[in-house]
Amino acid sequence: MLNLKPRFILSEQLVWPGSLKSAVIILAFGFAYFLLGEAGLGIDSGYDGVTPFWPASGLALLVFILYGPRYWPGIFIGIGLLAYRHEMPLVVAFLAACGHVLEALVGWYLVKRFRVKLGFRRVTDVLHFAVIAFSAPLVSSLFGGIAMVISNLIDWSDFGLIWSMWWLGDGTGILLLVPFIMVWRNLFYYRGGPEDSALDPDIGEDCQYIIKSNRIGQLSTYLLLLALAALYSFSGAEMHTTGRLGLFYLILPLTVFIAISFEQFGATLASILVSVILLFSYHPDWGPYLGSKDVLNLLIVVIFICITAITAMVVAALFTERRQSEKALRKSHKRLQESELRLRQLSENINEVFWLADVNDNHVIYISPSCRDTWGREPETFYENPGEWEASLHPEDKKRVFDEFENFKRNGRFELKYRIIRPDGDVRWVRDKGFPVYDETGRIYRLAGIAEDITEKKLADEQKIQQEEERTRLSRYISVGELGTSLAHEINQPLTSIMCYAKGGLNRSREGRLSETDVQDVFGRLSDEAERAGRIINKLRDFVNRKDIKFSSVDINEVLQDSLRLVENKIKTNNVQVVYVLGKSLPLILVDSVLTQQVILNLVINAIESMQEVKIDRILTIMTEQQGDYIKVSFRDTGAGVPPELREEIFTPLVTTKKQGIGLGLSIASSIIENMGGELRAYPGGGPGYVFEFSLPIKQKHVRSNDALSNW
Repeated sequence: MLNLKPRFILSEQLVWPGSLKSAVIILAFGFAYFLLGEAGLGIDSGYDGVTPFWPASGLALLVFILYGPRYWPGIFIGIGLLAYRHEMPLVVAFLAACGHVLEALVGWYLVKRFRVKLGFRRVTDVLHFAVIAFSAPLVSSLFGGIAMVISNLIDWSDFGLIWSMWWLGDGTGILLLVPFIMVWRNLFYYRGGPEDSALDPDIGEDCQYIIKSNRIGQLSTYLLLLALAALYSFSGAEMHTTGRLGLFYLILPLTVFIAISFEQFGATLASILVSVILLFSYHPDWGPYLGSKDVLNLLIVVIFICITAITAMVVAALFTERRQSEKALRKSHKRLQESELRLRQLSENINEVFWLADVNDNHVIYISPSCRDTWGREPETFYENPGEWEASLHPEDKKRVFDEFENFKRNGRFELKYRIIRPDGDVRWVRDKGFPVYDETGRIYRLAGIAEDITEKKLADEQKIQQEEERTRLSRYISVGELGTSLAHEINQPLTSIMCYAKGGLNRSREGRLSETDVQDVFGRLSDEAERAGRIINKLRDFVNRKDIKFSSVDINEVLQDSLRLVENKIKTNNVQVVYVLGKSLPLILVDSVLTQQVILNLVINAIESMQEVKIDRILTIMTEQQGDYIKVSFRDTGAGVPPELREEIFTPLVTTKKQGIGLGLSIASSIIENMGGELRAYPGGGPGYVFEFSLPIKQKHVRSNDALSNW
């Protein structure tokens, strides 16, 4: 169903405008309608008040299109003047006025409904408008025919002929007048050039084209030839109708030629010129049909005019569409050339290598010239030899690369680092990232990618990793130095036991009181204490020399207690009281136990040293608890704390609060915790001292490789 309410007969569109300006427009519209009606009635059809050409219908539709249906009273004024001028019966005038108002409303609605662009630059617009031009008059011709029958101006036997003539006349008026005015009015809106015009740029170019002096001269010449041909064909003495009928078609080729040359401007103007000449050639007092009263001859002339007008407008639209297509093609070709130029400039002036390959045989379709620097080969080498890329792969990486490449063909994801061997034997690292190219069926048929030489970056990263490992090891050496007294105490215990057991066994042997059982007991005790000393030394060696991150499931409370044993002597020497608030039944965490121990020792030693100069109780509170998917470990001391100006930079390398510190411990500790998927934080404790705490995931959520250690 059509939604007539918002798009057709709206009350505000039909209401009387009310203003003085609107009243003047209505009066002018009515008077113009009267004049065009007079011109139409000037053609003698043999029936009073009926004409095969009614240009006033075209004017009414134009007013409705340009200004809206609210100016409909102008039609009543125009027909009222015509009725007065020709002594038309009131009922005929009223019904004719009503019919023409409805005709204009129907035409206006259909133009809006089918979105007809009245520049007539498309064939579809021309054909749609031609259908509208002869659809809308179906209403007015019915009203007019019935009115003439009711007024006894014609018999019912003539109703079909009158209806046909009325319908054809109104349709011809719309078909000729509306395109002519809508096309040529563009010249009045044209100002100086397409760029200064308020019109569509394409229409502005047409206007610029037509107003050139040579083009106006050419159009005038062709129109003069057309007028002479028409006048010659329809002038002279009375001739037999069928003999003159063939002369109609002498005009058509010239009209089409003008439409081809000047498109809409030429087609509309030539159609108007032909219609004027042919219609007045039928006048009973002039032309080849002198004295003829055969209405069929007149209808043939009008039909020929309609055919000529529609043909000219269709041809003009065809050539306009062709010209616009050629223009769009030129623009597209120019944009393509510019795009290719930009792509070539881009690919030739950056270090990355662009490539495009066929998915079926891996044949290289395109590779940018920068491949000379990366692969050490000319682009033509890859074009001529499809196996050149495969040959460049490092033997150790070839299988891995091809596996990833085959996976790329299936799922369209590809990002890989691999090695290539240049012709000179130089090995280079490449980071290659690929993208799928789909055809119209959605199937991957090409592969595109960007390859980057990362050899220097790879070497720099490896050097950075080595430096970080050295820094981490240095931090552990520093920790060992700070734990010297505690470690000496730990090792001294098994050594003292060994010495005691050895002296006791020796004395008992000298006294002859050492039995075989006693010997076994002494050597067993010596072995146990030696193993104990060895474990302490091995643990220290692993702590100092550890390089790789080795994740294992550990109990954080056990790691804490093992770590605190190493600083037990330092704790006692500095009179520090350790308070444990350890969570019970905490889940295991997946971490590197040695690196975690390094972080704990660093934080504990920092806390002990921060309390060396305070006079209040030296208390270190160590707490463990579960928070969601993380285990949190906190160290709260009662020391001097961190100066406010250093709190934001406390984890920055080379920032320290110690007089003899180098500022690496906390930055390395933060990096270690982050690499194990956690976070190290520091904040004031709400009283004396400071709080350092770290959290580690219960389940491994973020595992970084060793090269991530370089990010601290």
